[in-house]
Order: sequence, then C-alpha cells, then structure tokens
Amino acid sequence: MFEHFLTDLLKIVIVLDVLGVVAYFLLGVLKPKSGVEPANPALSELASPPVPLGGLAAAEAGKFGQLRSRLATAVSKLLPGRGESRAPASAASLEGAFVRLNRVLHSYGEGLT
Repeated sequence: MFEHFLTDLLKIVIVLDVLGVVAYFLLGVLKPKSGVEPANPALSELASPPVPLGGLAAAEAGKFGQLRSRLATAVSKLLPGRGESRAPASAASLEGAFVRLNRVLHSYGEGLT
C-alpha cells in the first residue's frame, strides 16, 4: 500500500519536472528582448554581440561559435586566467605525466596484492 503511494507520488513529481522544463523553454522563447542590463557588469558581455577575433570568428560563424566566444569572454571576466586558451603541452611534459601516472598505478596494484 505504502509502495503504491510512493510510486504514484514519484510519477507526479516526474510529470511536474517535465512540465516545468517545457514551460521554462517555452517562456524563454516567448520572452521579449529588453535592454535591461544585468546587475553584474561582467555578465553584460553575454547580452552583447561577440567581439570578432579575426579569422577565428569567421571560421566559427554559426550559433555555437558565437556562444563559445561569449562564454569565453564571460569566463575570462569572472575568473581571470581561466577563459584564455592555453598552449598545448609539450611532449616531454606529457611523457613525465604518464611516467608519474604509471608509477602511481603500479603502487596501487602492489598495495592491493
């Protein structure tokens, strides 16, 4: 009896969650565009069009490229040093990391036996 009650309650919660997600996206689409600035000035970059980055903006001309550039700009404003792209790691540093990983994994294997 109690299990049936909990099962029905779970079904109701799942239906409400799905309806909430659908309503969220529908209301987001129907929301009129307004010129209201966000309270945090660092987030104002998300509302403005992305700044072209030379050839990179032309290569990523789609919606995903615009979203990526906006997110990178916002992250770099909110967390300095996090939004910039890093240079690829050198082969020597990768080899050293794999050697340390191999050593750690072997030590765990020895500890298990």
